[in-house]
Amino acid sequence: MKNDPGGHEKIPRHLVQAQQRHAHHCGRCHTERDQTQVGKAVRRLEAGDVPKKNIAEVQPQKKSVVYLIDRPDSLQSVILAGHVAPPKSNPDEIAIETMNNILGGTFTSRVNMNLREDKHWSYGAFTFLWSAQGQRPFIAYAPVQTDKTKESLIELNKELRSILDKQPITERS
Repeated sequence: MKNDPGGHEKIPRHLVQAQQRHAHHCGRCHTERDQTQVGKAVRRLEAGDVPKKNIAEVQPQKKSVVYLIDRPDSLQSVILAGHVAPPKSNPDEIAIETMNNILGGTFTSRVNMNLREDKHWSYGAFTFLWSAQGQRPFIAYAPVQTDKTKESLIELNKELRSILDKQPITERS
């Protein structure tokens, strides 16, 4: 978006239609001038179809990929791992949320207990599901001591994989 000489943002026309006549103003307010300018802009809007969002389905990667970004002399590293999770509207949502809580969604989760409490390599490591209208990201997040980056990556990978087979969720997990 570009600023016009009056300091107002120009909103792309295809994003605003006459059916959506709501105006919100942020910043310095010169009430009469702003109301006049907004009123003129709203009256110029033409009715039309609101474009539909394209929420395409994303296919998961066939194999794991690791990207390393070296920042010399850093005191800690940040490990981010991601995967595509089903939409929140899926029939297994309660099970997915429960799995996330046990794996990394709470302080007493497996990931945090391993990297923070057992190994003392992190101040906190977690997993979470970002909200989205369609599929959503499942993210594991672990800021760790730089000298324990490799070991932390191995442990995090072990936790993410073992919940699927070697250490499945049980009533006692």
